[in-house]
Amino acid sequence: MGGPSAQVEDTVVEIKGIAKVMVKTMTAAQQVPRFTYHDEYSMDNIVQLKNMMKQLGKEHKVKLTFMPLLIKAASQAMAEFPMVNAHVNADCTSVTYKAAHNIGI
Repeated sequence: MGGPSAQVEDTVVEIKGIAKVMVKTMTAAQQVPRFTYHDEYSMDNIVQLKNMMKQLGKEHKVKLTFMPLLIKAASQAMAEFPMVNAHVNADCTSVTYKAAHNIGI
């Protein structure tokens, strides 16, 4: 490559095939509204619950982690505060309160 004074130009390449479909899907995914919330909570009660349930998990040969407990808590929160699990239509004229809780982690 040339020194600091060398001119470098961008290269434009046509996207084809599966890459084209993938880029289109990824670009569409960026249009999905996101909800982010941050707060701090005491986990003492959930740690105590997990420890109490640990023996039951061993009896059924299941390793209990915090994940299902946190998902259940999130689902209960959405039931109590349905606006968190709502969708506004494209022209912002109506809100759809979702009946199902589809939680992806």
